[in-house]
Amino acid sequence: MDRLKRYFTIIDWHIMRQFLSTFLFILGMVIAISIVVDIVEKLDEFLSKTPSLYEIVFVYYLNFIPFWGSSLAPICIYLAVIFFTSRMAQRSEIVPLLSAGVSYYRILVPYVMTAILLAMASFYLKSYLVPQSTARQLEFEYKYEMRGKRISSTKDIHKKVALDTYVYISYYNEKRKD
Repeated sequence: MDRLKRYFTIIDWHIMRQFLSTFLFILGMVIAISIVVDIVEKLDEFLSKTPSLYEIVFVYYLNFIPFWGSSLAPICIYLAVIFFTSRMAQRSEIVPLLSAGVSYYRILVPYVMTAILLAMASFYLKSYLVPQSTARQLEFEYKYEMRGKRISSTKDIHKKVALDTYVYISYYNEKRKD
């Protein structure tokens, strides 16, 4: 940690903090809009199927957020970089850095480090959290018949069961269990 503090200056921490806070604000706004649109779209189904408010909020929408957050994160990162960099230029934060002899490449270091941090978070979300939350969200939709009939047969299943062992199933019917 001490080595990290020596390498990054105050302006680096400022740029990284601005980047992350702007990204989280934009992502939060986009997710809030997505939730409102989804509520409006599914309001009739929520009223007719009568799931509890707890299930709607903590089962459906809590699992709705990771999918849309990870899907919309790249565009939100792009908008955040444009927005906060233009805000820094408007407040004349970049000109003094360049006047002090700091190169453009050195100014890009906090951008790159924050982008790497966000890429790792995105990888974790898309690899581990999103599949689990999407499964819970789909279970909710199937439970309250918001998604039509559940597919009960699957074709061409490939699974890795050991380090060098793979299983292939050409057809599986969930109802008949064959």
